[in-house]
Amino acid sequence: MDALEYLGYSVGNYGPSKRGGVSLQFRNLVDGSERYSVFNAETRRDRNTQHGKKGAPYLEDSSG
Repeated sequence: MDALEYLGYSVGNYGPSKRGGVSLQFRNLVDGSERYSVFNAETRRDRNTQHGKKGAPYLEDSSG
């Protein structure tokens, strides 16, 4: 099993159906290659709250 370093995450719409998801990015500490995992996730709010309006994204990207 290789050692991986966490690099960050991004939020987007993935696949042909453009479903919401979160992608985690990693670097292999042995050979320097980059890896990622994508998880299905609801990325938009279902209703209005004090933190955001319906349809607004829950998360912002960590890259920057």
